[in-house]
Amino acid sequence: MAKLILVDSYDRETVADVLLEDNLTEVEAKAKAEGYNKTNPYSDWFAKVVADDYKLWEGMAELV
Repeated sequence: MAKLILVDSYDRETVADVLLEDNLTEVEAKAKAEGYNKTNPYSDWFAKVVADDYKLWEGMAELV
């Protein structure tokens, strides 16, 4: 199983990850991520596939 998340395109530590969908197969997640990234090439967000047990980065909350 996999999760589809959005991460900050500029790799800023203060910006939290966003969960789009979870409990996807890896094939489904990769297809959705590729579709998102193709339709939003200049977005501040990048769709990424991660393992289902991946802990989302909480941004500034983790740094304080």
